[in-house]
Amino acid sequence: MKNQMMVLLLIIGSSLNANSQGLKTNTLTLQWGLGNLKRQDVNFSPMINNSWSVLNIGLMYEHTGKLYQRASARFGSYSAFSNESFDYYSFITEEWETTQPNSHNILDLDYVLGFNIYS
Repeated sequence: MKNQMMVLLLIIGSSLNANSQGLKTNTLTLQWGLGNLKRQDVNFSPMINNSWSVLNIGLMYEHTGKLYQRASARFGSYSAFSNESFDYYSFITEEWETTQPNSHNILDLDYVLGFNIYS
């Protein structure tokens, strides 16, 4: 069964590659959706920041021809808490303060360039 699946995947992959050899295409894609952030800042504390965000957008350009090129930019904005908020006494302002969530603005820029070595 395992060998049959491998042969089937190889056939499908080679047929997709054969179909895309002579085609030149340009594709522009706009992405939007939910995002999840889970990060740990090991330098300052062992706490893990958790957050969900609706503001996740992306733009991708893809060119297929003699060369394969893909450029993409994605942005996500999160307000993450590592635990519940609490009050603490600040010796700087000499007043009681409440913890605020961390703000994470993530920008991901990618560029990919590829070509066939042998076909």
